[in-house]
Amino acid sequence: MSELKPASKKNPIINYFQESYEELKKVTWPTRNQAIRLTFIVIGFCIVFSILVGALDLAFNTGYVYLVDLSGKIAPVSTTTPVAGQVATGEPTSKVDLSKLKIPAETTVTDSSTSTPNGSTQQK
Repeated sequence: MSELKPASKKNPIINYFQESYEELKKVTWPTRNQAIRLTFIVIGFCIVFSILVGALDLAFNTGYVYLVDLSGKIAPVSTTTPVAGQVATGEPTSKVDLSKLKIPAETTVTDSSTSTPNGSTQQK
């Protein structure tokens, strides 16, 4: 039967570090050659996975561009929407001559009625 250690009445933080140190003594650490081999395995896996993710990104991007081009052939792009490859500058894509616009003169509206407290209107 294994004996249980009595609960230590020391500071819990000091007790934690002492127990952690005791557990670390039990760890079997890899040799230098094992550590180097495992490091190269991890780096190789990262490179292979990066290539895979890059290939998927390229495929999805190519598909997206193809669909956008296809949608432009089906429904032509309006002149106010930037076309793929254009840089949005905030400037209008078409020029409008404002001097040809007919803007009506301002008219003033005179109100000849007044409202009463109960909501009805009376003519003056």
